[in-house]
Amino acid sequence: MFLVCQYRVGQWSVSTKSCSRGFNKYILLDGFYKYVFQISPFKCDCSSLQSNFIYFSYIVHYHTSINMKKILLPCIIFIFLCTAGCVKTGTNDDCRPLSFKISITDTAPFIGDIITLEVPKLNEYDLLSYNNPAGSGTTFSHSIDIVNIKYNQRGWYHWNLSNSGCNVSYRDSVYVNVKLRQQTPPCTLTNNFVSSSNLIDVAFTSVTQGFDPTFNGMAVYGDRSLGYPSYRVLFNSYNGNTEPIDGVYNTTNVPTFDIFQDYNAVSVSFLYSGQYFHCYPNQKLYVSHVGGKIRVSFCSMTFSNNTILSVCTGQMTKM
Repeated sequence: MFLVCQYRVGQWSVSTKSCSRGFNKYILLDGFYKYVFQISPFKCDCSSLQSNFIYFSYIVHYHTSINMKKILLPCIIFIFLCTAGCVKTGTNDDCRPLSFKISITDTAPFIGDIITLEVPKLNEYDLLSYNNPAGSGTTFSHSIDIVNIKYNQRGWYHWNLSNSGCNVSYRDSVYVNVKLRQQTPPCTLTNNFVSSSNLIDVAFTSVTQGFDPTFNGMAVYGDRSLGYPSYRVLFNSYNGNTEPIDGVYNTTNVPTFDIFQDYNAVSVSFLYSGQYFHCYPNQKLYVSHVGGKIRVSFCSMTFSNNTILSVCTGQMTKM
């Protein structure tokens, strides 16, 4: 019988110390170098060879010559040896101390921006968990994108990295202060005055602010007297009874809000001659404060009572 130890071509090294007798040689067969030993069934195996290369071994019966074409009964045994250079499955080879700190593209983004949060990597066995106003969960990814960030997603962003192989845990937090975009109205305005494309203009004699009990939202009202349009700017009811902050707001097509709408959703409407006109959606309202008093402005805003369209431009400042 013979033992054949197969190596990659050009990468072989042998020792025959544990083979007690017989001849040995290497031959080139099927594109591989194979080292062949004559052995007794109990005395020799491939473990006597240097183990820094993966090899295959099998035992063959010898009849008349070493011609490998005369092999009658090959028994293939696949042996994979791990050396110092092999990866240890289920363990962490890199447990160095880690400076764990969240990096973020912008801690003060505007509504609608994209921000990226990223944390350093210990090794491939990291498990990360996150908890923030945008959501929570676990992931193997070391970064996350917040797309089209909303005002109600401002707050603390917490990240935790755990690694059971290294028996370590890291955590860090960062505060994200989402802001409303600031813009100057792109039209010429007269304070406390609204012009209309096809209805009567109005110069307000009263501009007030208060909490609307019907729609449960903060509102600004502009009035004059009977026969003139009376305007109302109604802020998102989910913002509560709080002072609106400065910035650009986007109109909705109804005076009611849902939990999925952002902070800067707003309704603008007016009553004229018993007709209710409401603004079209996705138009801009500009909010600012002058001397601590709220000011709302709009340029070429389209309104409809489902029959008549009217384009209005105006500004109201709390008196």
